[in-house]
Amino acid sequence: MLIYICIIVFISLLFMMRRVLPSKLTNILLFLFLIFITLVQGLRYDVGTDFKLYENIYNRNLAYIESSVEIGYLWFNKILSDMGFTLTGFLLITAFIINFNYFKGAKLISDDKILTVFLFVTSGIYFSGYNIVRQAIVMSIIFLALYLLLKKKNILFVLTIIVGFFFHRSVIFTLLFLFLGFIKIKPTVFIISLIFLIGFLNTPLATSFLNFAIDLAPDKYDMYENLIANSEGVNLFNLFLPSVLLILILSYYYRLIERNRNNVLYINIFFAYYMFLLVSIEFLSVYRIAAYFELVILLIIPELLKLSRIREKWFFDLLIVIFFSAFIIIKLYLGHYGVYPYQTK
Repeated sequence: MLIYICIIVFISLLFMMRRVLPSKLTNILLFLFLIFITLVQGLRYDVGTDFKLYENIYNRNLAYIESSVEIGYLWFNKILSDMGFTLTGFLLITAFIINFNYFKGAKLISDDKILTVFLFVTSGIYFSGYNIVRQAIVMSIIFLALYLLLKKKNILFVLTIIVGFFFHRSVIFTLLFLFLGFIKIKPTVFIISLIFLIGFLNTPLATSFLNFAIDLAPDKYDMYENLIANSEGVNLFNLFLPSVLLILILSYYYRLIERNRNNVLYINIFFAYYMFLLVSIEFLSVYRIAAYFELVILLIIPELLKLSRIREKWFFDLLIVIFFSAFIIIKLYLGHYGVYPYQTK
């Protein structure tokens, strides 16, 4: 856990000091942080619930990989393997790609890139990359591609999804982002839909329908019930932060919309995220879909914080650091992501 504490302390201090540090020094420290978290992520061994699976895929020890693993990811493995990279080299390269995409996306999309990177770590999205390597690569690409969506470059966004499909098929669900960009879901509509969903999930029909839908998915999706987390699974604690954010979004909906037109898209994606998250409490496989929509918290939280009158005060930043640091530490101790304890080869 000490290495994770170091990561949290590093980005927390950078976040607290971002207003007084020179721009060049901030960029240097941010780059050093990128290298630091990449090394920690890439040098891990047998850390994460999916580690052995991806080790076997890279070493081509599984007979079924040709039919169950996307061709793009297989070729990515093959190219690096043929170039002589060991498993550790492969993990370092994938970790850098994933983290770089988030850092670049933060720079392009966010008004406060340090805050976005801070949330990337303390929300747990960074630690999820220790497990779902294929999907983590695609998720980082989609986060970066949100810039295209905001700039109305929809064709390029769709092409990005197509490329991502060859690494993880579940990326197809991000086509919903396009639809969500053309509508405005008002709080009353969402609340009514939420009540209906909760009621539906408590009926026998829900179980039959969702099991049927999961059966239509590729066979490998059946493994997610056991691989998405360790024995603690995805429990109600996963609803804590999203529920807090939901209350704030519903409370300040119109102020958010007035302040930034991009918030319409962010809020719509968040509403969809919360719906998928509720379903995932009963059907763990759905969490893989929710993970794409979870990316929006890196963008909607900064927008919520901008509404505070004390946002420029140092003690406000300190409260943010305390809250999110405690959140991620508790989550890691509960066994989410399966990354504790940390070890190298």
